Amino acid sequence: MRVGQLIYNNMIISIGVNAYVAHNIAGTIESYAYIPAMGFGLAISTLIGISMGENNFKQASYSTWIGYILACICMVIIGLIFYIFAMPLASIFTSTKEVQFLVADVLRLIAFFQPFSALVQVITSALQGAGDTKFPMYSTFLGIWGIRLGLGYFLAITLNYGLKGVWYAYALDLTIRGILLLIRFNRGKWKTITI
Repeated sequence: MRVGQLIYNNMIISIGVNAYVAHNIAGTIESYAYIPAMGFGLAISTLIGISMGENNFKQASYSTWIGYILACICMVIIGLIFYIFAMPLASIFTSTKEVQFLVADVLRLIAFFQPFSALVQVITSALQGAGDTKFPMYSTFLGIWGIRLGLGYFLAITLNYGLKGVWYAYALDLTIRGILLLIRFNRGKWKTITI
């Protein structure tokens, strides 16, 4: 994962200095959206573990869905803030107009994918709490190497979308991973894993 991120950052640097600065600023701002999802994810991981110990799979599923709904609500609100206040948020970090516009474009794009970001965080935590740790790892590997790097390079460099191409790939990664993790969770294999 870390090697993939290193290559990913090198790809962004190759787009240009302003793109790299904007990417880091947007990533810093977006990281605040993860706080609720990580908190709910941690709580869900614990609740799943307790429910699994009690063989109460219905409670485990219920806790996961309640946690996802609450995380999603928080992240959608944060996404609205990103969308509406994109330029003021960008101006906190830089006075360079070109970078501000790039950051605002990225924040407005990623605002729409906050429910998928919540889904990835919460369902990953639920699966891990149930002892299903390999599938989230494989999906992360696919997302970083296949989508963020592979598709990101194609969109950003080959098709010349620049920084937007990188973040389109990131948004697609969240979407695909969220759906794959949701399918895995709904199939219920986690109910049969021995810890």
